[in-house]
Formats: sequence, C-alpha cells, structure tokens
Amino acid sequence: MGIRTGHEKMGNQFLKLSVKGSTEIEMCTMVAVDGEGYAVPASKKAGLKIAGIALEYVDNLNGEDGGAKISVKRGTYLWNNDGTIKETDVLKECFIYDERTVTAASEGSSAAGIVLGLEGEYVIVDMMTHIYKEITTKTAV
Repeated sequence: MGIRTGHEKMGNQFLKLSVKGSTEIEMCTMVAVDGEGYAVPASKKAGLKIAGIALEYVDNLNGEDGGAKISVKRGTYLWNNDGTIKETDVLKECFIYDERTVTAASEGSSAAGIVLGLEGEYVIVDMMTHIYKEITTKTAV
C-alpha cells in the first residue's frame, strides 16, 4: 500500500523543522521558529513562535538556512523560572526568557505557553495550548 490521502504522517506532537543557518540548538532546550520559518533557539525576542523541545543536538553553525533539520516535540515541560512567575500565574501565558527559562514579562519577548503550575524552582508550561489559542484566535476573526 502506498501513500494516500488521509494517511497519518506524524501526529501533532512531533515536528521536523529546518534550522536557521549559523545556528546551534542544544538537546532539551526550547525551540522557536523565526519570521522566516526556520528553527532557532528560543530567546527573548518578539516575533518568534514556540515550537517545543529539541529532541537532539543540531549544529548548523557552518550551514545555510535549512541546511540541517531538527526533531522537536510539542507538549508540557518543566522550565526554569526567572523569578517572576508565581502561583497566581497558573493558567496565564508565560514568555520566553531564554532557551531554558520562562518569564511573566511579555515586553520584547514571545509566548512560551500556558503556566500549569510551579514545581520547586521550575514552571510547568503547556506549550501546545498556546499554539491552539493562536490558531483559534486567527480563525475566529
């Protein structure tokens, strides 16, 4: 049996993304997609779209845009807290501080996901709900 319409390819949790040139992405860090559609390490920068967690290390430092691919998984993960996220932020949006850290401060940053709770010094972040929110907000217009 060959490829056919309706054949499930990979589900909605796993992505294979083209990596930005001159970029290195470490395993188990947040990955975002820039305005050109390339995977980059998540950073405090407006205009990024959170993709998920890197399932592998990718070195595209000497490559062109799209010269390497990275496997990314979307879901719920523990991230470092920059100290601004509190228990009262549960079910609120949080933002990217760096590739391992989230913040409550939105200015100059992009959304990382929805805070589901705190576990010690870590924040439990649902990185899929935000994606669904963005899609439904755009289609509701």
